[in-house]
Amino acid sequence: MPRCTWCGVPVPQLTRQYGTALKLADCGSCGRVADPLLERDVVFLWLHALLLDLRVFRHLVHNIHHRGDALAHMGWKTLMRVQLFVLLISAAYLELVKERSPLRPALEKLAAQQLPPFPEYHPLMLPLASAAVTQCVGWVTTWLILHCLTRLSLSHPRPPHKTAPAPPSSTAPTLAAQRALLVFQLSQLWLPSMATVCLFARTMHTTAFPSVVFGWTATFLHLVLAGILFHVTGDTSLYTGWAVALLLVLMTAITHHHAASWLNELVT
Repeated sequence: MPRCTWCGVPVPQLTRQYGTALKLADCGSCGRVADPLLERDVVFLWLHALLLDLRVFRHLVHNIHHRGDALAHMGWKTLMRVQLFVLLISAAYLELVKERSPLRPALEKLAAQQLPPFPEYHPLMLPLASAAVTQCVGWVTTWLILHCLTRLSLSHPRPPHKTAPAPPSSTAPTLAAQRALLVFQLSQLWLPSMATVCLFARTMHTTAFPSVVFGWTATFLHLVLAGILFHVTGDTSLYTGWAVALLLVLMTAITHHHAASWLNELVT
């Protein structure tokens, strides 16, 4: 069910038909236009998402399929393309620029062996494999957390509109998995920018900000964004969202460490 982007209360509809005109519907709880972001473009949504606008997160998570552009048809194909971008730019490259990477022994051995074909790309494969495992575990953890938060409904008020319950659908698990993947990708919204800055600093051979600063900053932003998204998506309080976001960050960090250790043993 769509939600009001201002107060988060479920609404029966986002638009209303007045003769030949289609206008945005008002929220019955706060009295404002339920979702004015339906008329905004992708650039506006992306910029306000970087500014941690809760209205944009509610729009992307709950109301994205009610848009009239290409975003309304976002499916597995689009989400997997975005995930590939996150995997390449964020996770793998951030791993390559770390000074104390857990994959450093394996990377040095691969660089010394020069195994064909394309030995120059071998050091990139291990960080990609480690990041792929970490991203998969993070996605599954996000799915489980959202499932538990949705079932519990910790602190969200009851909707003022009495609507009939939706009939069971065979596509519900797929939609839940897509929403979990979208939430997990949005929680890493700042990671490509951090990776770009870190790579630029390495290219310029500057030591003003060590790579560990970028790593901790990216982790902190991931924690903040994940907490906000759990608060928006799981109908829970902001503090509870940050608490379960800490669980997500810890789970991904542990998975990354074990994946790096396993890959080191495999190569060495």
